[in-house]
Amino acid sequence: MTEKDASRLVPGGASARAPQPAILLTQIASAEALAATCALHDLEILAFDSELGAFGVTDADSAPTVARTLSAAVSSVPFLELSVRDDRLSAHRWENGEQGEDVPAALILDSLPERVEQVLLGQATDADLSAGVRASSLGRWKTMRILAKSSRRSRGDREVADG
Repeated sequence: MTEKDASRLVPGGASARAPQPAILLTQIASAEALAATCALHDLEILAFDSELGAFGVTDADSAPTVARTLSAAVSSVPFLELSVRDDRLSAHRWENGEQGEDVPAALILDSLPERVEQVLLGQATDADLSAGVRASSLGRWKTMRILAKSSRRSRGDREVADG
């Protein structure tokens, strides 16, 4: 990830040092729903779809705040915060607004979606990052429509499972 790419992830733009990226892996069904949830809570994140669920890209300094807020807001969904500091990958589980146990990074490395690896290793390009949904790009009405649609879809899935 170039300094230009990284500076776009940080509210306010470029800083004296390029921020280290962080990833929040979720079981939220779509990037739009993740971005809308972040927008509702005034959190900046760049969200992507993956085969494991939506994940969000932010900077390592903001990641704990984003993870705490999201895991409190969506209490039924665990979050995994991945960040690289001093060339070391760390992974923390978040649930119900609380940081849980550290997860051995070696256990999850093999199962990460390719885009997650690219961001964490600094190999993501402008094109890779442009495919995401930026929370700050969603207006209030669009945010509410996305969340209402996700809620209806979630209720429909539960009714089918119960029925």
